[in-house]
Amino acid sequence: SESIPDALLRSVTLANQAVFEAARQLGTAGDTGTTLIAAAVHDNHLHWVSAGDSGLFLWRNGEFTLVNDTHIYAHELDARVWLGHITYEAAQGHPEREALTSFLGIDRIPMLDRSRRPFSLASDDVILLATDGLFKTLSYADMAGVMHCDSQPLAETLVERTIAAGREYQDNVTVLVIRLQPGKADPPGPA
Repeated sequence: SESIPDALLRSVTLANQAVFEAARQLGTAGDTGTTLIAAAVHDNHLHWVSAGDSGLFLWRNGEFTLVNDTHIYAHELDARVWLGHITYEAAQGHPEREALTSFLGIDRIPMLDRSRRPFSLASDDVILLATDGLFKTLSYADMAGVMHCDSQPLAETLVERTIAAGREYQDNVTVLVIRLQPGKADPPGPA
């Protein structure tokens, strides 16, 4: 009986309460948390919610588009550069640049990004949900060559390539792929 955006919001709120309570019981409240990215496709429309630095990407016509906003300190640093408060070099080299500004596991989630209105999906669109370990290791060009694969092999290949990069201090990598089938979606309207 509730809308998809409301259901996603309710779900992320309940998930946050569960993570916060688990951390409290472990005595690690404030130090334990997780990022979250969730998506639902219904009637060829994409709905999402996110907290943290995981990404929701749309692959359409050979191009990637980051759909959600990530919650990292870099955005605040970049705004301070734009206002003339710090230099570009200081912002780029800041040791906390990649620090999370929102995540699940705290009393109240500081920031959420979510669709209030869905956007239309087209035949052959690919939705990629991924932790930052993927897109901070592989470039769009690195990923583009395998985007033709079926969903499960694509997810596995992207994880394998991320791990194979052998990056020091590699962040975790999780990938989920949703591929619309050819002819199963209407042409997209305005996003």
